[in-house]
Amino acid sequence: MSRNTITSLMAVANGRWLSILNGLGLSICGHKHQSCPVCGGKDRFRFDDKDGRGTWFCNQCEPNCGDGLALVSHAFGVKPYQAACMVAPLVGLDMGQTIDETKLAQQQQRAEAQQRQQQQQVLIKQQQAAKLASDIARKYCQIAMPDNGYLQTKNVKPFGSLQLKQTVKVNGKPLDAGTLVIPVFTLIGLSSLQFITADGRKTFLAGGQIKGGMFPLCDRVIADGVIYIGEGFATCAAVAEDRPLSHVICAFNAGGLVGVALAVRRSRPHAEIIILADNDRSGAGEHYAKMAAIAANGSYIMPRAC
Repeated sequence: MSRNTITSLMAVANGRWLSILNGLGLSICGHKHQSCPVCGGKDRFRFDDKDGRGTWFCNQCEPNCGDGLALVSHAFGVKPYQAACMVAPLVGLDMGQTIDETKLAQQQQRAEAQQRQQQQQVLIKQQQAAKLASDIARKYCQIAMPDNGYLQTKNVKPFGSLQLKQTVKVNGKPLDAGTLVIPVFTLIGLSSLQFITADGRKTFLAGGQIKGGMFPLCDRVIADGVIYIGEGFATCAAVAEDRPLSHVICAFNAGGLVGVALAVRRSRPHAEIIILADNDRSGAGEHYAKMAAIAANGSYIMPRAC
């Protein structure tokens, strides 16, 4: 029998990278911008763990992306096999021992079952959040007024956004009347809400599906012509106001640009797609805008910061 290999290690580690990396002392938080465990900074690093492979991105490091094993190699300055030897004890393997095929299959089955369970739990939370979003929008929101505090600060128009009619507790914290509310739509309908206070603090309804979510700042998305896709509502609203005949879609965050751009491209194959890159210090906005432009066969521009 052959000895444990990196391939067998990766199969067992799938879906477990967050705990593995933290077990090695790298201090990683899932699915949000944060300081890089290698080069520092404030928000240049993101652990997105696609398909449970421990994937990540840093806009300063070289290499600037990879899977979980690549991050261990990069962080500790070791080769992949040495990194695998560091990871192996955390998943119950020994790279010096022969493969126990039965044990490996059992571990893979447990990992797959755990991943399915987690996905089911996420789906249930998303469904609950979608219902709550609908209830909040129907009972406690009204069409946003031009004199809304946040809109006044950003000097942009409402473009179909909402605002709270009264104080509402969201994610356990009260939000004042007048808080701007941006609906998050996916292909199956309303999935969540984004709340923006007068001083610019933003929060999403907990548990709602944000990835792939969008908010069109127009009545319809045309079949051809120019379609702009940006991150934040204020940036998109400024472009929509500056170019009144344009069609603008808000994707809410940098990580959502690629998914929204691909969805728009599939439904509007003849449109010209232009990505609005967020002008942030970390450079993440421009990085994801480039990715979205390439994925959707479009282009990107960098508007001034709102």
